Amino acid sequence: KSNPKLSNVKSFHSIKELSDNDKKILSLLRIDPRISILDISRKTLLDPKTIINHIRILEKEGVIVGYFMMIDYSKFDLSTFKLLIQMNNLIDKKKFENYLSSNKNVKHFSKFLGLWDYEIDVIYESTLKLQEQIELLKQAFPKQIKKIEILSHGKRIVTNKESFLL
Repeated sequence: KSNPKLSNVKSFHSIKELSDNDKKILSLLRIDPRISILDISRKTLLDPKTIINHIRILEKEGVIVGYFMMIDYSKFDLSTFKLLIQMNNLIDKKKFENYLSSNKNVKHFSKFLGLWDYEIDVIYESTLKLQEQIELLKQAFPKQIKKIEILSHGKRIVTNKESFLL
């Protein structure tokens, strides 16, 4: 049985229908955002002007929101880690997030709902340095950190298995 209150709810964004050509172009850009228009043309057999037009439309509609660079930190003898943190009644969220933002080794953090409250991406030269930083974090927020899980990142592998692009 449908909920009558939800039937009148409007979406804040429209759902984009991707053409087969959009899917081909996005699949190639996903694997290599710097791929040339001519290479896309060779691989898809689409005219370069058609590809440029599709990319412009996808950017304008917000499907493509940017192109980014990834750095291989292992080239600098650095390791990347992900910290999952459960909080215990975080009193001052702003103070905690400012603490994270001020740490030069924190590259990104996200606030979550659910089992883990924060996911934090960090870069350190060793697990010893990471452990030292975790101890400082625990000292700064002694009764508020319930649990910390450490994940070590290996190499990021991009697949082309997005179901909406198939």
